[in-house]
Amino acid sequence: MHLSNKSITLLPMQAEILSTLLSTTTFGHSLTQLFGSSAFGLLASAMMVPTVLLPDLSALSVLGALGVAAAATVALTLAGLFITSGPAALSALADTSLVKLQTLPQVLGILAFVYAGHSTFPVIQQSMAAPTKAPRAVSYGYAITALICTVLGGFGYALYGSQTATVITASLPSMSLVSLLCTALTLCNPFSAFALTLEPVAIAVQKKLVQVTQSSCATETVAQPAYAMRAAIRLGLAIACCAAALVLPYVAELMAFVGALLTMSISLIIPALMHLALMGHELPWWLLVFDGCVLLLGVACAAVGATSALQCLQVKLSSAGDSVS
Repeated sequence: MHLSNKSITLLPMQAEILSTLLSTTTFGHSLTQLFGSSAFGLLASAMMVPTVLLPDLSALSVLGALGVAAAATVALTLAGLFITSGPAALSALADTSLVKLQTLPQVLGILAFVYAGHSTFPVIQQSMAAPTKAPRAVSYGYAITALICTVLGGFGYALYGSQTATVITASLPSMSLVSLLCTALTLCNPFSAFALTLEPVAIAVQKKLVQVTQSSCATETVAQPAYAMRAAIRLGLAIACCAAALVLPYVAELMAFVGALLTMSISLIIPALMHLALMGHELPWWLLVFDGCVLLLGVACAAVGATSALQCLQVKLSSAGDSVS
């Protein structure tokens, strides 16, 4: 469930990046005239769905590296713009609230979404040339992610204040070479992550289908599933994600909901609960208190964040329905 929803969220994210890059071009206008508001969502789907058909997902590693380079480039760009903008940056600081309680639940959900990659670690480890180095790679990955996100968040809000766009590249100076470069590079992030995020879900479905086939087959052994079966499963899951993303094309709200409800459950609630259930009788009192605090924190963040995200989604869906009618 968590990975399926995260895969859905990657599609509107890619659509917003494509919209920023192409909306003012002739191609973008033609696409919008043909398909309306779903134009860039359909284009994102057409770009990302074929990646699930790759026989070896390690081919996406180059794009993943470009995605990291893109995020670092955007972070350095924001830092450079802030340093060179002088008094303008100080005026933007005045328009930025240090804490906004009404959006705090969504922010917590989005932060959880950004740092949630646990379920894809086994797939990545299997495709590594040296799988034993996976734990060190994860530690380095989280350190780099924290650094890039801190720079992006700090300089982004310092420059653009409360008017910062959902996708930060949309706030960069339009039609500048740096803006176009950053936007083009950020296309790699959702593009490379979509197939990797969906892969564990596809493997689970594939194993279930193989078990059903074995139970209904008269022979004792069944051959490994053919590529056609593998491709059909992944293609079906990808198309289902695309359909859901076209119905709910709201990046921030989807990220907040997935992060609050599902990531908090996987990262905080379930580990603390399992630790108490399996090891509770052997733990000292202070560890019991610590696990209890983690559990309560996870439940509170999940409940408040998911409720806030659902309310925002309801408002946007109502607004979209009114505009259509």
